[in-house]
Amino acid sequence: MGGGKVLAVRVSSLLGVFSAEISHLITLQEGLLFAKLYNFSISLVEISSSRVASLLLGSVMLLRDSFPIINDIKVLLFETGFCKCQASPLSGNSLAHNLALSAFSCVRERLWLDTSSSSVFPFV
Repeated sequence: MGGGKVLAVRVSSLLGVFSAEISHLITLQEGLLFAKLYNFSISLVEISSSRVASLLLGSVMLLRDSFPIINDIKVLLFETGFCKCQASPLSGNSLAHNLALSAFSCVRERLWLDTSSSSVFPFV
């Protein structure tokens, strides 16, 4: 994708052991809650997991433990003006990957906002 701009970053750590799919879903859910809180409009969601993208698009059966999270995500996507979801390999999603790695060293939540615009593209 190219030409995008980072308008907001929120980094935090969660305690627990999660599967890769649940981790992606929780990250997306938190990002959408963040976007909703700051009234950001979401037009594109990029996810590094094709399985999670398929879960969101309804083309794969839901895992029982992911069902409540996916329902919340679908409501949040609707509320934030969501248009498109796509899977991008880590190599094409390096900004999100690097931000996620920084969360491992995060002791508490950190926040950065660029208030010059009202749209954000969350990368998971």
